[in-house]
Amino acid sequence: MYLIHYKGKCASITIQGIKFTYSRRSANIPDERATDFVNSKGVPYREDIDVIKLNKSDIVPEKDKTTNTVKMFDGAEPNAEPNAEPDVVPVTVQEIKKGRNLDEIKDMCMERELDTEGSKTELAERIVAYENSLQG
Repeated sequence: MYLIHYKGKCASITIQGIKFTYSRRSANIPDERATDFVNSKGVPYREDIDVIKLNKSDIVPEKDKTTNTVKMFDGAEPNAEPNAEPDVVPVTVQEIKKGRNLDEIKDMCMERELDTEGSKTELAERIVAYENSLQG
């Protein structure tokens, strides 16, 4: 399995059928799809993505994950079964704040049609609460 991380500055972009946004900057892909993103030497075709080979030891079992997280769904792969569940990316207030400035977090709020007034922490808490409400 591979992890694709989008490091560009677009608010929303689709690469090889996978949609990346400020809040969804990574996706897991099976080994068979790696050639869509890297050449035979493992070098990404695009400068705005990182492609990381995941080993089984890198994957945290579900029971070991932090319980205070929100699950955000990445787009399903183009050839996925119609009823297949998309990959899940856990998000916490700290993860939203890390590496983002206030304007980027405001953009994330705007994508969700949330109020954009407040500090980074307040906006990140608002995003987490919104995502929690979507999970039921």
